[in-house]
Order: sequence, then C-alpha cells, then structure tokens
Amino acid sequence: MQTLLDEIATATGKDRVALRLALLPADARERAVLSLAAEKAGWSQPVAAGRYRGVAVHQSFGSFVATLAEVSKTADGGIQVERCVVASDCGTVINPDIVRAQIEGGTGFGLSAMLGERIALENSAPTASNYDAYRVLRIPQGAGDATQGHDDDDRDARREAPQGDRRAPRHAEMNRRNAIRPHAASA
Repeated sequence: MQTLLDEIATATGKDRVALRLALLPADARERAVLSLAAEKAGWSQPVAAGRYRGVAVHQSFGSFVATLAEVSKTADGGIQVERCVVASDCGTVINPDIVRAQIEGGTGFGLSAMLGERIALENSAPTASNYDAYRVLRIPQGAGDATQGHDDDDRDARREAPQGDRRAPRHAEMNRRNAIRPHAASA
C-alpha cells in the first residue's frame, strides 16, 4: 500500500506526506504520528542533493508508527541510509527507554534485512552459527531517531511497543531509483 501511495503522489505531483495526511481522518492516530515524524525529520525542508526520502505509516499490535527515511547512493552503487525518524503511539508509556530501544532495535533489524542481510545454507542448514558469521546492521551503521508521541486514551489498553519499520528506507531507495531512471509511465 505504501508503494502505491508513493506512485499516486508522484503521478499527481503531490507531496507523499501531504497525500497520506489528506487520506487520513482528522482524529486518526496514524495522522498524529505521521505529522510528528514529518516535523522531527524536517520533511518540509528541501532534501540535500543526492539524497532521497521515503515514508511509511502502519498500525501493528495496537500501536501506530510512522517512519521517514533519507537515503543516498554509495560510491559502489549501494545505498546508505542517512537517517530514519520514527514516531510512535503505543498508548501510555511507563518506561520510554524501553519503547525507544524496541523501536531502534526493530528498525535496525529491518534495515539489516533491506541492506543485504543473508542466511547462507549448505545442505539445507544455515552455515552461520553466531553473529560473527551472520552480519546484521552494526550500531555505527544505524541512522535512527525514535520520537515518541502517545495518546493517554486507554481505548486499547492491550498494546505492544512498536518495532520500527523497514519500509520507509525501501521507499526512499525506490524514490532514488525512480529519480535516476524515469518511471515507466513517463518514459
């Protein structure tokens, strides 16, 4: 769905965040986290040359999360995630540090999957038996900023802290690729 929204925004010349906000009801929690993430990420400011942005909004386990990502192209043709800003609403927060850790950890694992995490198999069994052979994103490679927004309305008292989102960096990378080569519809 997020990719489709990006394609609609591109085709209609609308801002990707503004399009999502226009489609959400005024009291939607998704709207609140998206607005907060966009503000914290400086979405209204122009993006630096050579950088591309992506956005994703979702609801999971009773929590609401918006992630905005900024990526660039590396010299070897790969992608570098420059920044991820995540805003969440998981209801009443008892320990903000735990929520922040959950978001940052989940975002890190999501980025790992997107950036090339692999499970090698030999005779149908994984060859890696520990993290020395199974490469996940390392702390210096992270580019996150977890922002917590919450709603004290306990309509949904059973919620889990969100785990971040790997879709926004993927959308930023797709937007980078589309900027480099024209969209099929416009080619």
